[in-house]
Amino acid sequence: MRTMTDSDLIDLYTSFKDDARGWLALHRQHFTQFVAIILAILGASVAAFIKLDQQDGDMPLVLIIGPVLGIPLSVLAIFVCNKFYTRYAEHDAISYKLYRLLERRSNLREDLEIVKGVFWEQEGLLPERWVSRLTDAPSIEKYASDRVRATDASNFFIMLTFAALSVASGLLTLMIAFE
Repeated sequence: MRTMTDSDLIDLYTSFKDDARGWLALHRQHFTQFVAIILAILGASVAAFIKLDQQDGDMPLVLIIGPVLGIPLSVLAIFVCNKFYTRYAEHDAISYKLYRLLERRSNLREDLEIVKGVFWEQEGLLPERWVSRLTDAPSIEKYASDRVRATDASNFFIMLTFAALSVASGLLTLMIAFE
């Protein structure tokens, strides 16, 4: 079995960092797509509701289909976005481990000492909150699941967005049903 050289580790580190960026890009892309779809459905439902409300007669129950679809779509969106964010966090944690391994094996440690002198006295290249989040977690799985639910992560605000869209869908369904 061949031992990994510093070059191999750098290639592996670069690969995991690139993959992490890819997972985060997919996370954003799916967020955008789900929001567009849900808002289009809700917008069309509201427009149809307003148009039909101006006419005499009963409101067709077929109008409920649009807002009702918004609820499971929002739940699905939360699930999908959480999966992509979990993959991102896992790859980010693995990248950090490879970074630390490289730091120990090469003269990167000396380069980091130079960086400490250039910027702040007690701070290295990585912000301390990044390091503590990664080193405090007992495993990559625990780190990733904590990051998915962390209130300071972008994924938290994405989950709130879909929860709000789900509530809006429910309220619109009730408005149409009881009109």
